[in-house]
Amino acid sequence: MKIKAGNFKVNIKTLIDVRKDGKLPRLYVHEKFEKPLKWIVRTIAIVSFITTFLALDSYVLSVSIGLGLFLLSFIFDRAIVKYTTFIVQPFPDFEIDYSQWYNIMTVSQPDHKKHVNVVGFVYKDIEYGKKFFKYIKSWNFDNSVDKDRNIILSIVEEPNGAFTFYIYASPYRKNLDKMLKAVAVENFIEKRKDGKFQEGLVMQMAYWHTTKYTDDKHMRDFLKYQPTDEKFMFVPSAKYQNSYRIDIDSQIILHGYKYAKRQDLHKYSTENQLTEMAKKWKD
Repeated sequence: MKIKAGNFKVNIKTLIDVRKDGKLPRLYVHEKFEKPLKWIVRTIAIVSFITTFLALDSYVLSVSIGLGLFLLSFIFDRAIVKYTTFIVQPFPDFEIDYSQWYNIMTVSQPDHKKHVNVVGFVYKDIEYGKKFFKYIKSWNFDNSVDKDRNIILSIVEEPNGAFTFYIYASPYRKNLDKMLKAVAVENFIEKRKDGKFQEGLVMQMAYWHTTKYTDDKHMRDFLKYQPTDEKFMFVPSAKYQNSYRIDIDSQIILHGYKYAKRQDLHKYSTENQLTEMAKKWKD
């Protein structure tokens, strides 16, 4: 299967939501609904004014309507208008070919500090692997050492004993906050979004592959000997007859990885959402 941009995930939040602000709720409304919000507030004010001149037979009904309108006007009057800043992670400058991603290989030793453990994505063509790893490295600002864990390698054990490997950029990268703040400052200086609350969204690339083999001893050894918060070597590789070729020049030193069994993952975890998305695409 060949695709232009790979698989992606977009974090989309609601356009209207209510959040706690101290002990009182506060309504957050997207700027898309800013004008309707103003008309709602005006309508409530008009209705409130008219009801003061209506003689209702029921005292309880009068009080209930009055309190209800007061509560609505209070909530809408405290509403904060928010705007969306959408950050799009750059797409790869080459065609993504999933048929190139053959398998995963691991090399591990009990003493992981003395003998660095390895995870390799196995490709049919090592040149393709080099291009793919160059793109992954861009998530870490083209640095070969990822101390801040900008690159997420997530290993999920499937119920049948196979493993699915996910690779994606961390949604908590420091540069994302810097970019969002820069946009907010620019809007403040130019007075384009006066009094509005910024909502940041990120569109990023994610790739995953399920191993062909179940209960693989090499993978079990890696999980056994490699702590999830210690560094290891991440490389592209290719299989030639009975050996592997590893491209050391493309290596990335990852400082940790994620591991979970499929049944233990949260329903809305990144890994489960990506897998469910893929199932829908197939249907």
